[in-house]
Amino acid sequence: MSATPIDLDFEIDFLKRLPHYKVQWNGVTKITPIRYKVTQLTKGLARFIQIFLDEGISLPDINGNVSKVEELYIFINSVTSIKQIADTLKLNPDDVKICCADRIRNNKLLGEYQIESVSSPNKKINFFTKKCFQGCNLFTNNGLIIVASDAYRTQTLVDISTTMEQIAGRIRINDEYQNIFRNVIVHLFSTNKNVMSDEEFEMLMQDKEKEADKLLSGWSKLDKEERQTYIKRMNLDTELVSIINGKMIYNNLKKQSFIYKQALRKTYKDGISIRDSFMQSEKFELTNQNKWKDFNIKLAKAMTVSYEQLLKDYLDSPSESYEQEYPEFPLIKRYLKESEMNTLRWNREKMLKAVEDKKQVDKVFLAIYQPGFISNQDLKGKLKDEFGRLGIKLSPKATLIENCTLYNVEKASRKIDGKTVSGYELGKMVFTFE
Repeated sequence: MSATPIDLDFEIDFLKRLPHYKVQWNGVTKITPIRYKVTQLTKGLARFIQIFLDEGISLPDINGNVSKVEELYIFINSVTSIKQIADTLKLNPDDVKICCADRIRNNKLLGEYQIESVSSPNKKINFFTKKCFQGCNLFTNNGLIIVASDAYRTQTLVDISTTMEQIAGRIRINDEYQNIFRNVIVHLFSTNKNVMSDEEFEMLMQDKEKEADKLLSGWSKLDKEERQTYIKRMNLDTELVSIINGKMIYNNLKKQSFIYKQALRKTYKDGISIRDSFMQSEKFELTNQNKWKDFNIKLAKAMTVSYEQLLKDYLDSPSESYEQEYPEFPLIKRYLKESEMNTLRWNREKMLKAVEDKKQVDKVFLAIYQPGFISNQDLKGKLKDEFGRLGIKLSPKATLIENCTLYNVEKASRKIDGKTVSGYELGKMVFTFE
């Protein structure tokens, strides 16, 4: 028997062929998941911990009383994120318990923060990686479980039907310990809508099957010495074959793993998918969360990041993760100076309007473009004509051309009919206008 719930779709063939039985337990306490979507998960989690340490956090316990949380049990499968949080908050190592794989890399990464065993004394802040997601026993009378899942980091995603149910049962009950928050679990998550469709994934798996056939065929033609060299140089993590006892074999378990991870990514494409997964679980119960109003306010305070701050973070460190969530960021960065953003008070709608205005003006700059010298008078005339055609309500000043980024522009003057004429020299195109 197994206490681990396993989705039938992901069972290995051997288990699928066996008879299945289900044990019904009476008097099981349903657990309410408090779900909260986060844009920047690690930063939001750090702010939540800071609020917990500075202000304290209270919420209704299993008896209906509003009680103060004394300990946090944070399940996040990322040692890097744990270290970032600890460093950001400058947490005292005496207040932090970190349970993860005791490896050289993790020890070096954590530095002054020691890796501890599950059975070591609890602290105010307790972190657990996937090493402790299943099969470990924790004991406390006052501990709140928090699960953090970042849709842009697959290793942190938690399967609701299996792993989340396992995590919810990590804090045990006995004669000495009766956790008053055993009826609730907090799930902080981000979403990523850019997930392969079923058709795209099917094509990917077909390609992997073909690649596996080629690898196995190539392997069969090698001698023993060549195979040893082959093994040393190959990375088979993304293939459907494995090296077992010095032999290359087709690994159906890896295929199941790829299918499982794709289903997991689909779960985190939006908040509705996550909600549906909780609804399908017999362990969790979605209830009205109004009674956690004060807790939700503090959660929102920690997790909500202003649009201004998000954009500033992106300008400092542009990345695809921001662009997937906020596709307008690259446009704002391209068309507006930071001083202009500040003048517009970092308001999304106003900035996008300014971007559209500049894109229209770019069309004008492209329409009037002709390499060489153009006088201020001729330039004003052309700007006026194009502004009128496109309905742009701007004064057609020649100096506007100095804002052009489509091609090189330099102030210049020429002798025409014996007179000095001021204007601009239009140089080569900088990039192709979209």
